Amino acid sequence: MAASAPVSPIVFLGIAAALGVLFGSFANVVISRGPRAWGLTLGGNKPSGFAYPSSQCEECDESIRFFDLIPIISWLMLRGRCRRCGSMIGFRHLIVEIAGGMIVLVCVWRFGATPHALFAIVWCFG
Repeated sequence: MAASAPVSPIVFLGIAAALGVLFGSFANVVISRGPRAWGLTLGGNKPSGFAYPSSQCEECDESIRFFDLIPIISWLMLRGRCRRCGSMIGFRHLIVEIAGGMIVLVCVWRFGATPHALFAIVWCFG
């Protein structure tokens, strides 16, 4: 059996950053829906679950289509606005996604693919 070629460090760090952006995107869901789900604020008809219902515009309540949920890219392509009503999408969404990518990137760059990196990532997101 032939040995596989090692993964390039650039590719490995890129994958780590992409996973971090996904963690940041989920962090946005928790930041937005958590207080309503935990009964800390009144949510009206806004979604309160983490997985269901799908994301909606805060202004027009239109469900956000799957291709508008791509972290960072969708925010930039839509210029931070809802596709349907044009209302602003908070800058926080972009910042949290970028921060998530940077956190995982720095942890993996510093510790490599080790339990130390995993601990550092959990500690930073926790």
